[in-house]
Amino acid sequence: MNAGSSSPRVSNPVTASPEAEPWPPASVTPPPLPMATADQLPRLLALLVVAGFFGVLGLLVFKELPKSSEAPLNIMLGVLGTGVTGILNYYYGASAASDQRALMRQQKEVVRG
Repeated sequence: MNAGSSSPRVSNPVTASPEAEPWPPASVTPPPLPMATADQLPRLLALLVVAGFFGVLGLLVFKELPKSSEAPLNIMLGVLGTGVTGILNYYYGASAASDQRALMRQQKEVVRG
């Protein structure tokens, strides 16, 4: 594979003959990127989950609590911690990197096209 080529071409497994067209066909284009929306609800929910996580964490660290409320607060802290992990992965992890790669691919096709 050349350094400049985007993906290897293989023969179609159904019609594996020397004169078969390459698979996948060159006419297949990737789906368009989703449109950015002005919807602020996901950001607001992410902010509330992160604030809730640090609020419960601060409550457990700095406030003397009755023994009966420790278990529910620990469960809440675990749930909010999982939410914070998902939020961080969405905004800074795999989803962000995938969106960035898709945008670069789309920009390359516009330049070539």
